[in-house]
Amino acid sequence: MLLPVSQEERAAASFSSSARRSGGGGRTSAARSSLAPAAVFRSCSALPEYLARVADYRQMDLDATFYQMVTLCAQPSKVYKSAYYRKQTKNRWARDDPAFAVIQLLFLLAATVAWAVTFRVSSVASYLSLVFHAVVVEWLGFGVLCATLCWWIANHYLRLRTSQGVGDTFFVEQRVEWQFAFDIHCNAFFILFLFLYVLQFLLAPVLASESFGALLLANALYSAAWGFYTYITFLGYMALPFLHRTERFLTPLGVIAAIFLTTLLLQAIFGVRVNFAHMSASYYYSS
Repeated sequence: MLLPVSQEERAAASFSSSARRSGGGGRTSAARSSLAPAAVFRSCSALPEYLARVADYRQMDLDATFYQMVTLCAQPSKVYKSAYYRKQTKNRWARDDPAFAVIQLLFLLAATVAWAVTFRVSSVASYLSLVFHAVVVEWLGFGVLCATLCWWIANHYLRLRTSQGVGDTFFVEQRVEWQFAFDIHCNAFFILFLFLYVLQFLLAPVLASESFGALLLANALYSAAWGFYTYITFLGYMALPFLHRTERFLTPLGVIAAIFLTTLLLQAIFGVRVNFAHMSASYYYSS
């Protein structure tokens, strides 16, 4: 079966061989010292071009985008190989194609409308409020916050530096691009979306019950969603060869497991019902 291959993947092999032939003579200490500001400038200057491509769907690689979404469900670590190809061919880790974010937003809008119809939302203001929460608060706002925090942690505490005794003569210090950190959020959010927008929608008749089984299923669903979000975030930073101790991004898994077990104990011992599905429905659709 032929799989979609992006331009970065097709050019990676030839670029790697030419890089080996050229050697490392051009990597001077001056270049290394100016790498950090250059990387930041390149990441920021690429953003207008990235946003401009949103207006022209003909520049979007939709086949590769849908392939990445399917791969995220089966082998999420393979998705980050395309970032390596981009680095080899374009000297950047982040996507320069906005197709993934655009398709994700369209899915999010469709799911939000489906939920609104199911809960019989009638007013235009309520629809706009739901879309605002889904797109601006949950996807964009939380994404910017999470990406910025992880980007800051990675650059300040997890980067390999020459001062740490890296012995490679040709080692060049690199920094995590903020846009790549947001790409990681988009990848992780896609799985979160499948759990909390799609699967929860299909299981809504079961989750509406007041039984302990419904509580167990609902809280397991939310825990799995955030667990996968954490895991795919970890995979994104682990794929960067200039970072170490990236397993620290798995720390939230312990918190997620503790919260899940606590909700079960509260119900079993004290009869206190903490059902995340009921809480979410009450927050968004109670009027």
